Amino acid sequence: RKRRRRRRPLGRVLEVGSGCGLLGLTLAASGLSERVVLTEAEEVLEDLRGNVRRNIRRRRKSGSGSDADVDADADAEETKGESEEEEKTALPDWRPCVSPSRASARRLRWDRLEEDVASCPPDGRDDDDDEGDDLRPHSFDVIVGTDVVFAPTLVSPLLKTLALMSRATTAIYLCLQVRCADSHRLLLERAGEYGFRVEDASDDFRDVPGCSWGEELECKLLRLFPAGKDGKGAKRPRDGAERKEKKKKKKKNRKKDRRT
Repeated sequence: RKRRRRRRPLGRVLEVGSGCGLLGLTLAASGLSERVVLTEAEEVLEDLRGNVRRNIRRRRKSGSGSDADVDADADAEETKGESEEEEKTALPDWRPCVSPSRASARRLRWDRLEEDVASCPPDGRDDDDDEGDDLRPHSFDVIVGTDVVFAPTLVSPLLKTLALMSRATTAIYLCLQVRCADSHRLLLERAGEYGFRVEDASDDFRDVPGCSWGEELECKLLRLFPAGKDGKGAKRPRDGAERKEKKKKKKKNRKKDRRT
């Protein structure tokens, strides 16, 4: 009997400009995503990979284990000897909490996008497509990034990256502080050239418990939607509250129709 797959609402997640990997690893550990691909430039990729390896939950190798699990075990063992004592001393309550198949770290330079996508090896871990790549274009359900708008020269490469990796239904969120006014302005001005429109969703900080710090730190939460063919933007996906309200109105209208 085939085992029923657990539904993971975030699907495949891409994090651009992962830095140390805190956001991506949190999403991977949450159990809400099928797989999280954390990406960075060459300069910090080694540190990012080290953090991903240290947070991978090791599994015992067995005849039924997949190659992916064995590879993850090998990666984890590489860092075990050099860091185990330090981790026990500094973080006594910490334990690896990410399943081997749920997270990976890849090089993705926005200004050398095609090169890095083409050179990414097959991951061989996707349930739906064993030949799939971690950086397969137009394959992500969610794309996230924090503090990724800081240099005018990287705005267009970032937008190009988001366009290549997203599809019509992809949810794209960028959380940032306006560190460079010119870069922020360029993002808003050029988004349409890459098929996006930008919506400021910063008010969401008020609605999420524990996120009031977002407003205090003057963070901006931007959501990018695919632009419509008319340039005015595609219809914005409804959130849960809006869907309930629409359903309520439909029900009310049906009652009116019955009376008449």
